[in-house]
Amino acid sequence: MAGLARAGDDPREIGLKGDLFALERLLHDLDGGRATLGTLAGRVWDLHQRLAALEAALGLSGGVVSRRSDWNAVALDITRLGRRLRAVLVARAERAHPATDGPAGGVFVPKPFDPAAPPTAPLAPNAPWPRKLHFNATAKLNYEPFGTRYIGTGYVGGWEDDFLQEGTRGTISFSLRARGMLKQMASARLRVVVRLLPPFAPTGGGFRVFDLEWKAERALSDNALRSWLEHETLTVHGPYRWIARPKAVATSLDIEAHVLSLTSPKGETITFEAPEFVAR
Repeated sequence: MAGLARAGDDPREIGLKGDLFALERLLHDLDGGRATLGTLAGRVWDLHQRLAALEAALGLSGGVVSRRSDWNAVALDITRLGRRLRAVLVARAERAHPATDGPAGGVFVPKPFDPAAPPTAPLAPNAPWPRKLHFNATAKLNYEPFGTRYIGTGYVGGWEDDFLQEGTRGTISFSLRARGMLKQMASARLRVVVRLLPPFAPTGGGFRVFDLEWKAERALSDNALRSWLEHETLTVHGPYRWIARPKAVATSLDIEAHVLSLTSPKGETITFEAPEFVAR
C-alpha cells in the first residue's frame, strides 16, 4: 500500500476513494455501521465483511475480495462490492414488497358460463329500446415507474443505472359519449370495462371493471359527453430492476361502456343486458 499512500493526488486514487465513500455512505444507511479509516484495501475488507452479514440475513450467496493493494485489484474489488450491494438492495426491496401479479384492487375476467346455474329471469320488453345498449368510450393510461435513487449523480463502478425500479403506478382516465338514446333521460347506470396492458396486466391478461352512475345536470341526451379523469390509480410491485431514470408513458386502452339501465325524469327505469365479470 506504500504506492497508494505516495500517490495522494493521483486521479485513480481520487476516483477509488470517491467510489468507496459512496458505497460506505449507502451501507451506513442499511446497517448503521461506521466506515473503517485507513488504507483502501482495509476499507474494502471492512465493506466486504459488513456486506457479508447483510447477504447472509437475506439468503444471498455473497462474494469475495482479493485483499490486494494494487490499483487494478482495488478497483475490481470495489466494482464487485458495488454489484453485491445492488443485489442486497434488490433483495431487501423484494422482501418488503413482493412482486405482484396485477394491480391492487384485483383483475377481472368474463364470468364463465355455468350450465348448471338456473336461468335468469328475462328482462321486461324494452320496445322500442334495444336489448343491449353501448355508449362510445375512450380510455387513457398514464403511468411511470416508482422506486429509489441510491447514488445520485456520482458514479460507482457498474452504477451507471442507479434508480431501483420497485414497481409501476398509473392512472386510468376515460370519456363516455351517449349513443343510441331515443329520448332524454335523467341518469344512466353503466358498466365500464377496460382491458389492462403490461405492466398492469397479469399473465393471461384481464380487465378492470367499473360500475358507475352518470347523472345528468339537466337531461342525458344522445351525444352527451362526460369524462372521468384519473378515475383509478393502479399500482404493481416489481419487476425489480436498475434503470437510469423513470420515464412517464401515456397510452390508449381498449374500453367498452355497457348500459345497465336508464332512468327517465319521471323515475321510470329501463334495463339492458350486459356482460358479467368475476375476479380472476
